[in-house]
Amino acid sequence: MAGALVNGDYYAFADIETSLGSGVNLSIVGMKSINYSDDEGMEYVYGTARNPIGTTAGVIKPKGEIEFFKPAWNTILAQLISLNVPGGWRRLKIDITVSYSAASGLPTVTDVIPGCKIKMVDASNSQSDAPLTQKIELFPSGGILWNGQPSIVEPQVLFADA
Repeated sequence: MAGALVNGDYYAFADIETSLGSGVNLSIVGMKSINYSDDEGMEYVYGTARNPIGTTAGVIKPKGEIEFFKPAWNTILAQLISLNVPGGWRRLKIDITVSYSAASGLPTVTDVIPGCKIKMVDASNSQSDAPLTQKIELFPSGGILWNGQPSIVEPQVLFADA
């Protein structure tokens, strides 16, 4: 049984390597933050009891957001525009790969946020000494692969010809 790591090595923000695929093919350095999650909207079932008598299998809602420093976003945006996607660059589905790897010998962990469309672009700026940033909200079309594995595995449904 592995115990708690005391005075050992841990992943740091600088150990995160993020890349965009699906025609964009960029490694991102100018990223201020990246957040992603997949929430399973479970509910309790009560019936006439005060305590739950069960739970539902909720739907999974993956989401994510990235905050870029403005020069990095400008580079990404220029590449997105150059792809001439029918309907506009926000219609492109982008696979986002996030790897956590440390030089200290920790194992590399790689998550994939598949088929993301850009749901929202936010340019909220104010007077400050801090560098300008650009936030984007992601709308993944599939479940997040946590170190290569989905958090929920759905059974395969096959339809017979009628």
